[in-house]
Amino acid sequence: AWVDIRSRMILGDVMCKDANSDILKQSLLKLLYHDAGSVPQYIYIDNGKDYTAKGMTGYARNDRQRLAFDDTTKGFYQSIGIEDYHRSLPYYAWTKGEIERFFRTVCDQFSRWCTSYTGTLTGSKTFAKVEKDVAGMLERGELMTMDEFYAEWTKWLHDVYMKRTHSGLKDQGEEYTTPEGCFEHAERYEKALPPKSYATLLMMQSE
Repeated sequence: AWVDIRSRMILGDVMCKDANSDILKQSLLKLLYHDAGSVPQYIYIDNGKDYTAKGMTGYARNDRQRLAFDDTTKGFYQSIGIEDYHRSLPYYAWTKGEIERFFRTVCDQFSRWCTSYTGTLTGSKTFAKVEKDVAGMLERGELMTMDEFYAEWTKWLHDVYMKRTHSGLKDQGEEYTTPEGCFEHAERYEKALPPKSYATLLMMQSE
């Protein structure tokens, strides 16, 4: 998922078992054509391989000398109209605090209420683990399918999170204090979308 920094609106959310660059492309196209109806001017990306792959940025992952986009280094981000990207530093989670705090909210207000919730993935924090017989629950048909889970997630995201007053918006003095209200009514950057047929071609593997 992506977060609009001003409004805290969540865009381009997709769910999968194993993420990769193709899943990331699907997420961005959902952001463009379904959620925002506009191309973002800049994006701030995680340092993971999915985000920094050469097909996405136009640069080799270990090339930290790049200064700006140019015609010879055109990756997926620039191809869909994004002017530039900025890359977070490894092990500095607070530099992308908005999305990290959102996922903490997801964990506290949504995930932990699911039958199969077993705690956080951080191995060192054993106090956050919840012992459950997940394999047995699966055999007994007590678990949701991925589609059922995504439906519940979408309902929570749109009916609860997006419509609830956000403390961050109150703190920054916004007139509209829900993510949905701020995104829809506050001033924001807008840029025309590329033709969807062109974006579909970009989804094809480079070979």
